[in-house]
Amino acid sequence: MAPTIPDPTTQAATPPVDRAGRVEAHGIDFIPDAERHGRARELFAVWAAPNVSYLSLVVGGASS
Repeated sequence: MAPTIPDPTTQAATPPVDRAGRVEAHGIDFIPDAERHGRARELFAVWAAPNVSYLSLVVGGASS
């Protein structure tokens, strides 16, 4: 059976274009510098979203 996820070591030198719904080819492997993108300002919502919940807002508002 052929693998469904392409091997990152055999891909072309230029990184593929990011598309929604595309399967992550690297998983938890090391991502080369050429394929890294996104700055802290662009990723802030991704990092902050798990820490914001209605319960913490309610408890914080009720304790004051």
